[in-house]
Amino acid sequence: CSTDCQKADWGIHKATCGTKSTTSRKNDSANEKTKKLPDGSMRWTEEETSRMEKLIKSKFINVYKILYVLDQKAADMYKQRNPQCEHGHSGMADEHNHTHGTDHDHKHDHDDHKNKEDNEIEIAFTEKLLMKTLEPLNFRPLLGRILDKMGGMFQNIVAKGKKDGLKLDTKTEKQILTTMMEEGVRREIISWINIEYRKDEAISGKQPLLIADPRGKESEQLNFLYGTTIESLVKKNYAIQDKYLGLDWSRKVKEEIEYLEFDGKFEEVMQQKMMGVRNDKVLTLKAKEIEEHQERYPGLHRLIEMMMLLPYELNKKVILGLQVWDMISINCFMNGGYYKKHTDGGYGSLDNGRKITAVYFLDSSPKSKIPAPLKLYQNNETEAYDEVETKSDRLLLYKSRKVAHEIPVTEGKRFAFSLWIPGPPHDDDTF
Repeated sequence: CSTDCQKADWGIHKATCGTKSTTSRKNDSANEKTKKLPDGSMRWTEEETSRMEKLIKSKFINVYKILYVLDQKAADMYKQRNPQCEHGHSGMADEHNHTHGTDHDHKHDHDDHKNKEDNEIEIAFTEKLLMKTLEPLNFRPLLGRILDKMGGMFQNIVAKGKKDGLKLDTKTEKQILTTMMEEGVRREIISWINIEYRKDEAISGKQPLLIADPRGKESEQLNFLYGTTIESLVKKNYAIQDKYLGLDWSRKVKEEIEYLEFDGKFEEVMQQKMMGVRNDKVLTLKAKEIEEHQERYPGLHRLIEMMMLLPYELNKKVILGLQVWDMISINCFMNGGYYKKHTDGGYGSLDNGRKITAVYFLDSSPKSKIPAPLKLYQNNETEAYDEVETKSDRLLLYKSRKVAHEIPVTEGKRFAFSLWIPGPPHDDDTF
């Protein structure tokens, strides 16, 4: 189909992809009659829409591969339940039966119920969002956008080929279309999931029951930040504190994170790499995961434990209403790595719940190579920025909604451990 073929709501199809015979229904008496609208557009029947939906899902959607781009842990959990998922496509029927049981399976004993509950717990939040996206109510509106974009791209490729004197045979056209569809479907689904995830984060950022209440912590646990650090955060929108862990602990963290990187635990953020936004590698860790393996990773356990206390300490010393968050994102910037200018949060429609970003740096470069400083912008509109060296054992705090930042092209190698602390925005937009 051409770029004008699909309308946004997927309910309308316009015959612009060839002769009028492409929309002929003479030999399709079993189908409902296709209604012709005043502008000549053809409205698809429910049966036609359903048929296209099934075709796209069966041919171009691989749940495992989509999850792998979004969240490797979620992909691994899915793969454990679906060992053949790497080689097939959606596999949605099998997954549905696995999760919900069959129609005739009504009677279970107590252990059966417990096992079923345990299985449901093992379904990652990212996978739940993906399955929600693939429901007809959400997926069908995506079909129009997918086919519209892919149709336009295909027509451009054909036109460019003709201009360059290249003739595409049917086999080549089919290969091009297949590749484009697989990529286009994946991108649209990932984009939709990212939007839904931001909505969920924004909602969580306004829940009062998640407040990091300092009254439940010992005073010595909430005494790591200097008064000058907090003053700078409030007045300058960002703050720097060196020797956050201390030399011995930072060395342990460096050894442990180097091992995890060498062991292939970091993954590229493929959709953003393809868009040229970034080319670093990422590892996401939950506090509970490190706590369960603290004997093997004492340095990481110490660092994450201290970072998880930050919202409690900040709430104790400044009235911020920060909330609990139990996940650390670790970025590995190799030689040539970068992350273009962006903000972690925002206001209004851009609000994803993030209020304070805490970043701990480790420089793993040879002495001959010094990574370019991080650039901090007071907002997205200005080109003026402050430079912050990303040297080892340095903690950087900044306001997620107000401060944009950029990692210039790296010479050497560095790690950044990020904690996005949620909380509601202030009425005066100071946070």
